[in-house]
Amino acid sequence: NGSGKSTLLKVLVGEVSLLAGRLDAGLNNSFMYYSQNSSIGDGERTVYDFLRELDTYCTDEDIRSLAARFLFSQDDIFKKLNQLSGGERSRLDLAHLFFFPSNVLVLDEPTNHLDISSREALEESLSSYSGTLLIVSHDLYFLKRVAKRFYLIENQRLVPIEDLDELFVCRAEEEQGKASKSMSARKKVDVPVVSRELSKNERRRRQLRVSQLEAEIDTLEK
Repeated sequence: NGSGKSTLLKVLVGEVSLLAGRLDAGLNNSFMYYSQNSSIGDGERTVYDFLRELDTYCTDEDIRSLAARFLFSQDDIFKKLNQLSGGERSRLDLAHLFFFPSNVLVLDEPTNHLDISSREALEESLSSYSGTLLIVSHDLYFLKRVAKRFYLIENQRLVPIEDLDELFVCRAEEEQGKASKSMSARKKVDVPVVSRELSKNERRRRQLRVSQLEAEIDTLEK
């Protein structure tokens, strides 16, 4: 956080001016930019109205198809913009992004506010996209699904990353080491530990609860 990732993207799409150097974009490049800040506004307009305004010549079927692609189905497309949740606003922003033809998509934290179903819908759309993707994200799983090359922004430089998993393991170990040092530096307080053997009824109750949770997990995964 604070390393300049979002600023870099804004420079590339022309929202922030360069402080030095120069930026050369290919003549045939057409950029579309997804910002962390929603651009759809509020008001009494509905999702359908918002998508209809993108192209008044679109058929009703085209609009409903685009909406369904980002999980706005049936009555959802008649929700008013001022009633949308953060996740719904993100999905509508993404639908707007994919409406217009472009060959470079620049995405700044696109999975923020998205639930699992919405993330999967986004992954599916990006996997079928034939242009160039440039993505800033902290979501390791998402990056591995949609990106081919990885860079870390560190000390104002782009550092190529060969193994994304190894990077995160190293960072996790570093953070764990810092936490351990911090704990050891604090004054130690002896806390009495009370242990007791579980009764037969308590063991049975816990086993039943585990079984219930496993069944619930299975249902949710399906």
